[in-house]
Parts: sequence; structure tokens; C-alpha cells
Amino acid sequence: MSYRSDSPVLVSAKEIERGIREVMKLDSDIRKRVKEMSDKVKKALMDGGSSYSSLRHFIDQI
Repeated sequence: MSYRSDSPVLVSAKEIERGIREVMKLDSDIRKRVKEMSDKVKKALMDGGSSYSSLRHFIDQI
């Protein structure tokens, strides 16, 4: 499904509600995956993390 403005497909209020309710469940798989991704991003951005190190290397090169 495309979410571009020129797409003829509309998402109904019921579908949006169902999606929000699913994410809000404490035992939701989506919620667990988002938490895992959040933890990985935090580690990458910490001093010594992969993103921090890559940015530091880039800055040192210029």
C-alpha cells in the first residue's frame, strides 16, 4: 500500500484504530521490535558506538 498523496488508496479510520490498538498492547510484537531497535540505536549513538565512531572518522578525514 502506498502512502503517497497521489495514491488512490485510503486507509479507513477502523484500520488506523486497529493498528494503534495493536501497537499499544504491552505484549505486542511490534512494540517489542521497536524497543529492540531503540536499544540498538542508543548503543550506536553512544561514545564508541558504531554511528559515533563513523561520524568521528568522517570528521577527522575532512
